[in-house]
Amino acid sequence: SEIKLTSEFTISDLININITSEGKEFAPEQEIIMEGQAKRKNGEFVNGFVDMELVQENESKNIFASDTVKNGVFSLKFSLPKETASAQYLVKINVYEKDSKGEVTNNGFANYNIFVTQVPTNLEIFLESKEVGPREIMRAKTVLHDQTGQQMSSTSVITVLNNRGKVTEQREIATDEFLEVNIPSDQFPSEWTIKASSNNLNNQATFNIKAVEKIKTEIIDKTLIITNTGNVLYNHTVLVKVGEQPLNIDVLLDVGESAKYILSAPDGEYQVDVVVDGESSLNENVLLTGKTIDIRESGLSLENNTIIWIIIIIVLVFFGIKLFNRWYKGKRSFFGYPVSGKSRTEKREETV
Repeated sequence: SEIKLTSEFTISDLININITSEGKEFAPEQEIIMEGQAKRKNGEFVNGFVDMELVQENESKNIFASDTVKNGVFSLKFSLPKETASAQYLVKINVYEKDSKGEVTNNGFANYNIFVTQVPTNLEIFLESKEVGPREIMRAKTVLHDQTGQQMSSTSVITVLNNRGKVTEQREIATDEFLEVNIPSDQFPSEWTIKASSNNLNNQATFNIKAVEKIKTEIIDKTLIITNTGNVLYNHTVLVKVGEQPLNIDVLLDVGESAKYILSAPDGEYQVDVVVDGESSLNENVLLTGKTIDIRESGLSLENNTIIWIIIIIVLVFFGIKLFNRWYKGKRSFFGYPVSGKSRTEKREETV
């Protein structure tokens, strides 16, 4: 018949979870260790189980891990797939205990945020054009991709080497920004190389200097001057129209070489049209003099034909030496030399 009351108390199945891990940023394929402590509401350590779920946009790709909790301590190890995109992810932790029948008696939940970083996995070299001509600009850039193929910002070192392997340009430049290289006007057709490096990634590509046949035409004081401004030998026929009279000239010029052609016609002003590869290259009114309409190549000049003049001088010296030797021998036979001793006839008679 006696009644006694206790002090107030709480019946709870709550488990308090304290995550002790400090890491917040991880890379794909990096091992992640999730550690923590779990206590019941009364402060006693939990002996049970722990489940982990990393939530992604596509739920079918969620990552799961499980382990046991001993004396209130748990440690979960897992890693992210290589192609995991860079973003912030939610990690759900569930700690629980079971009775002898396998039914959950106590449980608790906790959330933890981690960030997956971008990892450079591929360095691409993008060329605006695979073929570039002399006097043109080669434009190239690098594109850095992360683990999902997405572009990422960084810097790269781009090196341009000519056909002889000599470095013509080297610069550190932001990825996705174009590097411009001027191609020399006299660069002959060849293959150049571009090398790039960024974030321990390397790549290289090639581009070609294309062959360009090109000439420049101008008229100065009745003289047509044709200059090879391309990067290969120019060997074509050029049409020159003096008034209504068409004249063909065969032009053979090495790179940078020039030739002069003198125009003549009965005294008067004529329209001179120079046609190169079917297109008008020059059209001027020129005062000409002469008897007939004609065009002839100007004489060789010492400045442009040094080798020819050297050959001529060598030939002249050679023939000069031969003439001198002949003259010298003739002079010796003319004066003669005194004969000492007996004559050949006397010697022959003594022998007989």
